Amino acid sequence: MSSYKSTTCPTLEGLENFQIWKICITAKLHQEKVWDVIVNPIITQVAPTQTESPEAPMSTTPSHTSTAISQHVDSWAICDAKAAGIIVLCINNYLMLEVGNLTHVKEIFNKQVKIHISTNMG
Repeated sequence: MSSYKSTTCPTLEGLENFQIWKICITAKLHQEKVWDVIVNPIITQVAPTQTESPEAPMSTTPSHTSTAISQHVDSWAICDAKAAGIIVLCINNYLMLEVGNLTHVKEIFNKQVKIHISTNMG
């Protein structure tokens, strides 16, 4: 029998539970395999290979490289949306309003850190 335990995160209410929330949400994002969208930016361009010259005209037909980039971008967007959903569902209504206009999970996560770090310092 597996000892796997589903991780549920507490709702972020404010400064009083921010540190515990941050540890839990980080663990949850790792568990769901979407943490990388916070720490690694999306790569949408690939440097020319040794066989491709930067001065060579771009081909108008799709290449394997552009298909791979497209699939990477699609995969990243799915992980970004999943991670954003996880975070938004673990913050209180007031904090949801603070991040409602943000597009990417990295922005949402960083906004929570900024709110609570500045509150702690101010």
